[in-house]
Amino acid sequence: MIRLRLFPQGLHEVKSFAAVCMFAVEHFPFQGRLRQIDHLLDSEVSSLVEQGKLSGAWESQAMLASKGRLAPEYVLFAGVGSLEDLTLTKLYRHAKDIFARMMRASAKNLSMQVSGFAQLPDDFAPVATEIMNGAIRGVIGNPWDVDILVCEPDDGKYDELIVLSEQIAFSSVKNRELSLEVLI
Repeated sequence: MIRLRLFPQGLHEVKSFAAVCMFAVEHFPFQGRLRQIDHLLDSEVSSLVEQGKLSGAWESQAMLASKGRLAPEYVLFAGVGSLEDLTLTKLYRHAKDIFARMMRASAKNLSMQVSGFAQLPDDFAPVATEIMNGAIRGVIGNPWDVDILVCEPDDGKYDELIVLSEQIAFSSVKNRELSLEVLI
């Protein structure tokens, strides 16, 4: 079973095996939630970017232990490419690939935030829908139950996220059960 669970909290506040932070090349220097998470990790991620060991390029990834500084045990910073080349289809594929890779690491609960791509010409709803659908498709085919924890501390976006998640949960997911849990 796949459980899609919504939390009205920040990504750094929700307990999970790993928090997935997707970011584009243009997102550095970090702002908003990425900056907050990097700060809580003692700027380890910024150091990796400055050393050229991590970038927002597709397939550039770094998984860092949170060492108790955040609720998730690990944080995966995963590049998705340049914003000018990023489309909804690519965002879907990248989320699917990232979550599928995490399944190969036997991760059973992963958290993410679907906002953070405001620079895309698409509104919040299509971006959030593609990221969640990609994550769900990435975990299908695993023999264990998986929790996908979607975090959104912005009240306005959280209400919209609930509606989008209901639409996703009631659409067909072949060969797997999908449940939706909304925390208020």
